[in-house]
Amino acid sequence: MSKDLESSVDHWSQETSRSKAAILLVDDRPDNLDALEAVLKDFGQDLIRARSGQEALRLLFDRDFAVILLDVRMPDMDGFETAELIRKRRRSRHTPIIFITAADATPNQIARGYCAGGVDFIFKPYLSEVLKAKVGIFLELFQKSEEIRESEARFRTLITNVRGAVYRRKAEPPWEFQFVSDPIAGLSGYAASEFIEGRKSYASVVHPDDAKVLSSALEEAAKKGVSFGLEYRIVRADGRTCWVLDQGRAVASNSSKAEHLDGFLFEVTGRKVAEEVLRDFLGRLIETRDNERRRVALELYDSTSPLLASLTGKLYTLRHSSRELGPGASKILDDSLKLVDDVSHIVRNLSQLLHPSMLEQSGLLAGLRWYISDFTKRTGIPVDMRLPETLVRLSQDAEIALFRVAQESLASFLRRSTRPAVTVSLSVGTGEVTLEVSDKGQGMSRGSLGKAESEDMANHLGFAGMRERMRQLAGNLEISSQNALTTVVAVLPLNVRRTE
Repeated sequence: MSKDLESSVDHWSQETSRSKAAILLVDDRPDNLDALEAVLKDFGQDLIRARSGQEALRLLFDRDFAVILLDVRMPDMDGFETAELIRKRRRSRHTPIIFITAADATPNQIARGYCAGGVDFIFKPYLSEVLKAKVGIFLELFQKSEEIRESEARFRTLITNVRGAVYRRKAEPPWEFQFVSDPIAGLSGYAASEFIEGRKSYASVVHPDDAKVLSSALEEAAKKGVSFGLEYRIVRADGRTCWVLDQGRAVASNSSKAEHLDGFLFEVTGRKVAEEVLRDFLGRLIETRDNERRRVALELYDSTSPLLASLTGKLYTLRHSSRELGPGASKILDDSLKLVDDVSHIVRNLSQLLHPSMLEQSGLLAGLRWYISDFTKRTGIPVDMRLPETLVRLSQDAEIALFRVAQESLASFLRRSTRPAVTVSLSVGTGEVTLEVSDKGQGMSRGSLGKAESEDMANHLGFAGMRERMRQLAGNLEISSQNALTTVVAVLPLNVRRTE
């Protein structure tokens, strides 16, 4: 036996433990069937006997076979007649048939065999190596076909169980679907067949305001051969707008050029609505907090200032007559006057921290200089201020927003950085103003950024509140941390207009 044939037989005997293929042996003589089994048993597959064409047809109702070895000369129904009936049945139409016949078969008989559906002949007496080689080829083909069927079944199960739509689209504009699974109907209101057959263009379903963003993302993915993911709106068949998450990747050919884009579409309308509700709630909460801070600051200052002024006046009156009060009275009165002055200073600072009135009176630069100086006095942490000499007055909302970014950032660095080395810079570019607060000391890790956001959200609205404040003013806020450097950057347009 050749090495290649031995390898083929060994391969099939090893495959036996995983899944067995069936070989149908059809001959009216038991001794011929015994001979076939003796040769083929090394494959380790199921060898099924049939003593007639009728019995073979019955067996073909129950299972599939990798190959059929069919004797030509049988009583009642010969091999050619049996093959013709096998080919007429849908299930067995493509099952390979090898005819076994005598060496004296005529060319007409061989031609009839091929016309009946045979794929090969084995002539008696046959060499066992030849029989094994031919059967091994068809076993290999059967196994490959089974693997393909199993793969297709797994794929069908996958796309059936995925709650969104699976697709393959062309890697060039207009990015139409080559395949899309049935759940696209639930997303868009249009059947998958409408997209696949070209009766409906997916580009026509995408919301006009989002079409350019989607096309740019797909173009970049196809050009660079990378993954992509974005959220955008589509307009359903019933006219409703819904949000979808589109995630996929470019699939390249051997030439490295993207052939198509594979991906998933998921509906995220519920989440987007929830996010919008949360943003609206957060915006109202921020506004309520600012109003409450303003109210408390005014009440605190207005209610305590007259009392402290009155107390100071009375203490000065007593001080003028302190000699009559006995020894040590002057010192007690001096200490009391200093204490009242300290309390007055604390009240003023607390009132400014709650609602910095100097922002309204003198602008953002004055407010930042005052707060940073006070921060250094309170904490002992030096801050490198890089502020311009002058700054055009911004809107009240913009000045408060940028002030709060500096305030919250410094407070966060103080809580989470072991050795803060802080820089606060303010710059004006073309049509925008940028505030940058950075800590070059110990900094915050990426993990603590998430913790900072969640804790501040619960306690002070923190970074989440700052982001929402920036969004409402058509600006943005970015927080980054790398090695020992943590940076908070807030950007606002100079002509700020509040958005909801």
